[in-house]
Amino acid sequence: MAKAEDWFFSKFREDREHSLVILLNPYGNDHNYFCGPSPERKNVAFIQTTHYATETLTARHVPVAYELFASAMRFRAFNVPDYQDRFVHMKDRGCMNDFFSEIKNIRLKILSADVCEECYEHITRQQINPLFIDHVFKGFEAVREQQNSFTRARRERKVLEVQAGMKYLKFESIGAQVSLAPKEMALYKFYLNHPEGVKYSHICEHRAELFSLYEEHYQQVHSDDAVIDQEKRKEAISAVLERWCMQDDDLTQTVSKINRKIKQAVTDTLAKPHQITGPRGGLRKIAALS
Repeated sequence: MAKAEDWFFSKFREDREHSLVILLNPYGNDHNYFCGPSPERKNVAFIQTTHYATETLTARHVPVAYELFASAMRFRAFNVPDYQDRFVHMKDRGCMNDFFSEIKNIRLKILSADVCEECYEHITRQQINPLFIDHVFKGFEAVREQQNSFTRARRERKVLEVQAGMKYLKFESIGAQVSLAPKEMALYKFYLNHPEGVKYSHICEHRAELFSLYEEHYQQVHSDDAVIDQEKRKEAISAVLERWCMQDDDLTQTVSKINRKIKQAVTDTLAKPHQITGPRGGLRKIAALS
């Protein structure tokens, strides 16, 4: 955080007294905090973008957006060394300073878009510009409205429709798409063709179909590469299919990559029906086809 703050102020020459640097950080921390100020400096805070909090809501960006506004208010009104001891609520109130030891409940303060009476009284005593306070609370309201929309959508939405093209799975109703490598798209289309499901141990029985699908997508990706001739292409495809027939780790890893990419694009809840899943040793299939 200190390095990020130093870099920002050296690069942009902003007024330190009135500026907050927020580090969007993909790495975990010792206390597993989702968001927090620097323990040493007053002008910098962090949000962990890969935290479990981003997995609990329908849209990953919603809790991050909330904490951006909350961090701005904490910077202005609660910027004291003993912030955690004085202002953090270990018992949740639907306030921006709730800690949420049960992080799945973070949606409560997002949906409240509010602060408790005690914290609000403290804010008013800080003589903060009313325009700034209005700006932050409009931000809270905007995040709440978006979360309300996503909550309704999750409750009301049927299984998403998906279109499988040459390079992408497209979920047009929510404007999302998933880029798949040739062997990933070939395997996914194979399972689309088999709604009844296929065990990994039976993959080799469908080798000809898999070869045809893989070759189609392999050619599309390498269509401008004159070096890759037909024999080399067949050898490359056959080598992959041989590993799959032997139930090599490459098969399970390919499925895992497909499932992970879909999850990242449309969230865990909406992704589940479209992932290739099944019990160990049992039928693997795409539930949305059932």
